[in-house]
Amino acid sequence: MPVSLSHRALAGTAAALLAAVGIGLGLHSVTSDLQGNPGSVRAAAGATEDTSPNFIERRDPKDPLALGRVDAPVVLVAFGDYQCGHCASWSTDTMTALQKHVEDGTLRIEWRDLNIFGKDSARAARAAWAAGRQDRFLDYHHALFADGHPRSAEQLSEEALVDLADELGLDTERFSADMDSADAKEAIAQNQQLGYALGASSTPAFMLDRKPLLGDQPAEVFERGIQRALAGQESEDSADGDGAGEDAPREGTTSDPTGSTI
Repeated sequence: MPVSLSHRALAGTAAALLAAVGIGLGLHSVTSDLQGNPGSVRAAAGATEDTSPNFIERRDPKDPLALGRVDAPVVLVAFGDYQCGHCASWSTDTMTALQKHVEDGTLRIEWRDLNIFGKDSARAARAAWAAGRQDRFLDYHHALFADGHPRSAEQLSEEALVDLADELGLDTERFSADMDSADAKEAIAQNQQLGYALGASSTPAFMLDRKPLLGDQPAEVFERGIQRALAGQESEDSADGDGAGEDAPREGTTSDPTGSTI
């Protein structure tokens, strides 16, 4: 971390910190509502059945946008946008590095699209959901972020997204039907509302073991969070709030599809 920061870096860091506070407050509000009025949270988050605190970490075995075991001890909920430059770099670098924990059963990743850039992002989100219906979410996700960069808006047209599915060897007829289905639209809308209910307003944003984390953080930050979560489960004497805000967001939280910081 450099000793001195540019005015732009300072502005980006301040915005990220404010967003982290927003997510923390949102989580507190959601948790309180779950204890006192689960129905209001269900409506706010777009859920239809679940009234338990686990609605943030859904652990749904049929979730097309999830990676890893349903009973993994640690869950990372990642809010992103397929036109977000920092989401692309995070997916290419950090998400790839964390895959070893998914494979050994320690970590479950649940991707949630925030779609802050509008209809092209939402269309890409439905496409990734459709790929997930054929157990190819991860391949399609990385293809949308090829070389660590998001696709242009033109490359997120329905025709381009179907062509990408064809390149990956998916059943394009089924893919198209799933992408345009009411189920896809409802699922993506619910995921977006979950992010808003938690206070997320920029991407990438995360809930790691139900603790908020903002920005394109390196793998080491998530590694520490995973180890803290595992240690906390092993000992009830561990401080509940240890590390909730320990890893301050770095410059890299974005509301610009080109990757510029706020």
